[in-house]
Amino acid sequence: MFNKYIAQLDRIWNNPEYKNDGFMQTYLNRGYAFPEVEKAELLFIGLNPAGSEVNGSSFSYNLQQAVKDLPKYYGRYDKLAQQIGAGWTYTDLFYFKETNGKMLEQFLTQSLRKQFLIEQLKITQQLIEELNPKVIVVFNAKARMFFGLEGNRTKREGIWMGYKANNIELYEKFGTPVIDSVESDINHGIKHTKTAPIPIFFDSFISYQPKTSIDRLAWHIKYAISQLSKV
Repeated sequence: MFNKYIAQLDRIWNNPEYKNDGFMQTYLNRGYAFPEVEKAELLFIGLNPAGSEVNGSSFSYNLQQAVKDLPKYYGRYDKLAQQIGAGWTYTDLFYFKETNGKMLEQFLTQSLRKQFLIEQLKITQQLIEELNPKVIVVFNAKARMFFGLEGNRTKREGIWMGYKANNIELYEKFGTPVIDSVESDINHGIKHTKTAPIPIFFDSFISYQPKTSIDRLAWHIKYAISQLSKV
């Protein structure tokens, strides 16, 4: 499944336009990291892979191996999925490597840098649509804006992926936003999301959360999955 997305990322990283910007060149030199995703009930989403090396390489990585290699991060997703009793997969919104989350703001200051984000976000939205998970859980506060749930459609601001969660009855039923349609600003071909209706949870970085918060989230996700058959 993921090989076609690797080809798209290669085209982005080899775009000569980006090489003329010193800031962008830093990230091109680091390469990208892309998870070897598989279809699953749960889709966990982060912001971007960590990394700060000067000269790195682009690669894909196996999620189950990542659980073993980085148990304090990917292992937490695995444990959460076990609590819920569902299979899981993972992707980031963006695939450039950066450890400092504040650097994202630098990409939003210039149109070329913003385009770099948009090209990656297009891949992520295509991936979400193909995976068609039952539940999405986003573990990063900054990632929320890129889903477009709070975008201003009149002014065409903050739309990004353009997911909508406007059904109040669904919100009350699930206790969280529920994606019911899409009008993407970056993928103009996506007019009807395959994923609707899909509960989406937004939470803070999983490694920072105490066990009580994780237990509460696990219960809520499990409840949401049980309610999907009643919609």
